This record gives sequence, structure tokens and C-alpha cells, in this order.
Amino acid sequence: MKKFTVFTYAAALLGALCIGFVSCNDEDQPRANDDNYGTDPAPVNYSPNNVVVLAVDYTTNAFLGGYTIPVEKGDAPFELSMDYVSPGDFGSVTFYDEASGTKLFAGDIIWMGCGKMTYPEAMLAPGGFAYAKKAAGMPRLTHYGGDWNYEGSGLTAVSNAISRLEVVGQALENAPDALVYAYLYARSVGMGNPAEWYWLVFIRG
Repeated sequence: MKKFTVFTYAAALLGALCIGFVSCNDEDQPRANDDNYGTDPAPVNYSPNNVVVLAVDYTTNAFLGGYTIPVEKGDAPFELSMDYVSPGDFGSVTFYDEASGTKLFAGDIIWMGCGKMTYPEAMLAPGGFAYAKKAAGMPRLTHYGGDWNYEGSGLTAVSNAISRLEVVGQALENAPDALVYAYLYARSVGMGNPAEWYWLVFIRG
């Protein structure tokens, strides 16, 4: 009986260590990308031919950063497409511009762990963005759902977090009726930690 008890405790300890190895460290949170957060990719400048991707923390509604991806802009309205791999152990989510097929974002989703953004390599930290003195307008966010995703509660706070960014105001001025998509990147599932999650906002002016 004692041998069985010792073995059980040892197995439980080993399992906890394994989970801790793939989980996000507390000191890394809140972060959009952990090891690739706050590095220096291309500056975020507005262009009608760019999709602006922004990250907002799920629990604090703090703006975390973002980047732009150039796309071939035709006459079709801006629409997203998504490839979702359900995390049996390891899953992923990838977003594309529907019309051009351009990849906009990719990230891991880990069961009992914590995924990371895998595309692009990094996003610009909040300090790399220009801010207007007054919000040009509140972007009207459309929730983009999917497996293991919450309905768009709290989107007003997400919209408010990015409303003073100059790149957002410029995009809304250029295309005030354009759809602005929001998706909750819940990168840790199972016993997921909401402090590790963040909203992705996709804008094309």
C-alpha cells in the first residue's frame, strides 16, 4: 500500500511539473506573445491596403500592441476566414483575408497549457503607436465566433481600448462602414487561465 501511495504522489508531482512547463509563467502575464512580445517589427502605419491587427487583454482590457499586414485590396468587402484545429492536446487558429487569401494571424492553442502567436513573429508594443488627443469614433466590433470562443460580451470595453489610436481613426475615416472583427484568442483551454487570453481586432480601412 505504501509503495502504491508513493508512486501515486510521484506521478501526480510529475504531471504537475509537465503542466507547469507548458503553461505561461505568471510573470509573463499579461502579455500578448510572451517571448515575441514588445520586439520591433515594422512600424504600424495606416494604409488602405493594410489590415491592422490589434491585441487587447481579456481580463484588464489593456491595449497590448499590434501590427499591419499588406493585402491586395479589391472591390470585395473585408471578410475573414479561419482555420481552427481543436486542441485535443495541441491545436491552433489561423486567420486569413478572405478575398486575397493573405495570412493575418496564427497561434497555438494548448490543452492544459498556453499557446503563443506563431505568425507573424512579433507585434509592436503599445508605445510604438501614435495616439490622438480625442477618439475619432468608437469602432463597431463584430464578434467572430468559433469553437471554444465566447460570445462577444465586453466588446464595448475592447472598442474603447483602441479608440484613440491614430491608425484606428484613420481607418474609420477612410471606411466608416467597414466591418471590424473581434476574436477572443483563448490560447489556454481545459483548465484555461483567462489572464492568458486576449482579443484580436482586425481592421481594414
